[in-house]
Amino acid sequence: MFFGRKPEPEKINAKELFPLLNRLFDQKIGKLLSNADPIIRQLPGLREDFIRDCDEFEKVDVKPYTEYMWNPNPNAIKSQKTAYTETLRNLTSHFSSEVEAPNSYAKYKLILMNVDELMNSILKYNSNYKTVLYCYPSHLKGFKKTFTSIEQLRNALKAELDSKEDDYNKYNSIGSRISGLSAMTEEIFILKESISALENISQKQEDTGLSTERSKLSEKIAEKRKELSAINQEASASKDRIRNQTISLDRASKKFDHMYDRKKKLNDFVREPVSTLKNDDDNNEFIRLLTEMRDTITKAENEAEPMGIKNKDEVLEAINKIINSEIYYQVRSMDSFRERVHQTESEIRELERSYYSIDAVISGKDKAANAIEKSKADLVALENKRAIAKKEIEDMFSESYSRNILIVG
Repeated sequence: MFFGRKPEPEKINAKELFPLLNRLFDQKIGKLLSNADPIIRQLPGLREDFIRDCDEFEKVDVKPYTEYMWNPNPNAIKSQKTAYTETLRNLTSHFSSEVEAPNSYAKYKLILMNVDELMNSILKYNSNYKTVLYCYPSHLKGFKKTFTSIEQLRNALKAELDSKEDDYNKYNSIGSRISGLSAMTEEIFILKESISALENISQKQEDTGLSTERSKLSEKIAEKRKELSAINQEASASKDRIRNQTISLDRASKKFDHMYDRKKKLNDFVREPVSTLKNDDDNNEFIRLLTEMRDTITKAENEAEPMGIKNKDEVLEAINKIINSEIYYQVRSMDSFRERVHQTESEIRELERSYYSIDAVISGKDKAANAIEKSKADLVALENKRAIAKKEIEDMFSESYSRNILIVG
């Protein structure tokens, strides 16, 4: 009698791990789907409401309110109103809640980012057209109501996503391991091809053409190293461009930090935005501190040099530019440089492996034999590492999704 025998694991090809992970993740956060879908379905309607608000505001044909304005020009103000509504209408028309993503969480995350981008853009243009808002205060109720509704939906969607953040972090952790496994599988394939080619070469009695091949490989390696250098220079320039946006606030942020004792310092973000803005929470904290410093400076109306800052207007302008520039997304774009560097370095290693293999054959059969043995030892070590990675992924599927799998292939 065999009671309690553990069931046989389900065999899963390594190529099917990501589809399986996405299915299981969607099943686990199924409540998110039922809660978030009604929120998402309201967005197209609000989009149309906002466009209608633009149309109605554009049709308003009343004298603008210009009390307390010096030498107002009503015709110019009406022209600005037309430009303002056209800008908002075009902006909102391009908004879409239809996105492609591997799972529901990623889908709603992208939609949330689209809503955030729309709201931030609207606020930015409100700032650019302050005169219009001042001169037509009683005709903005539609805008305010619709914008508030969009904001409420945005907050509701964010709350749903936040409630599943732990599950999403586990999903990302498994996904990262699967990507690592795929990279190891590819490297093993390349290494086996290299060993096979090296063994075929070593069997030849003559090295006809090997010197030419070695020269070609040397040229390719030099080209790839030049490409890698260019990528690093481009990444460095991008990092400098991001840092140049914040460094002008170095002195002001130090004084602000000195006034308030906080765990996270504004000056740390200002001096090194690329290394400190690691996630959404860091970005939110950065914007919050910038806003607080702006408010501190602005409220000190009777002080010629608030916080001891002589260039008050320049500092306020720099703060507003940073807040409106969405610098966090610029920092995140640096990830593409890291991926390109990783890919190019991998290509250089493979070219160098082939180069040294041919060089070993040219130098003598003994050296070639040693190169083969080393490559085989590398292959064994890599296959052992892949076996460990498979077991870790299998355990993670079991722990997170109660799915007993055996990875094959």
